Amino acid sequence: MAVLLSVAACVPPAVQNVTTTVAADQVSYYPSQSGLVWSYLKPGEPLDTAPYIVRIEGPTSYQSKVLTALRFIGRGQERFYYREFDATGVKLWGEASPEFYQITYDQPVQEYPSEATLAVGKTWTGSTTAALVTKEGTRKMRFTYISKVVTREKFKIRDTEYDAFLILRDNRLEYLDLTAAESPKPQFQPILESQRIRFVPFIGEVETREGLVLVNYNFKAKPQ
Repeated sequence: MAVLLSVAACVPPAVQNVTTTVAADQVSYYPSQSGLVWSYLKPGEPLDTAPYIVRIEGPTSYQSKVLTALRFIGRGQERFYYREFDATGVKLWGEASPEFYQITYDQPVQEYPSEATLAVGKTWTGSTTAALVTKEGTRKMRFTYISKVVTREKFKIRDTEYDAFLILRDNRLEYLDLTAAESPKPQFQPILESQRIRFVPFIGEVETREGLVLVNYNFKAKPQ
């Protein structure tokens, strides 16, 4: 789920500043090692454009759990995601944009299944409630999703070709605590969202749910 909010402008590093620091045999199927960095651009943007950066900050305590914190930053946006990586796959427990919002899920969102089951035709679904905290207060939400791996195909970004899983996900976000006065207002209607993700094992997302494409990363990938 993407929450688009403006935050104070920040200057991310240029794409060429992301250098190789992690060996291929240290990177997991779903990359989760501290210090991994990915750089993304919108399709067609010049390489000298200021990129969006995703960095794994490492283990952190979140809602009484030890999770892995990931930071997304660039062009005035900053978000943190709190994920659990284990034998069952990748689960999202919460996300936050400093000073703007925080979402904590009562049960995690299953972003990816176990690596042994990620294959064409794989479908998984889920529904969870969540607390959305903003400056206006706390709201109770329900988040429902269905994901499906529709194909595995070659995906070319500039001069690099990846063997990527194409995953489609449909989301529904709705308020559970609306008053009679709020219910008819457009801003409180259910939010429906369709996302497309391309994932490459041992590399990560080469096309994100926001429509960004990978242009660099700071580790040595295993041969495909």
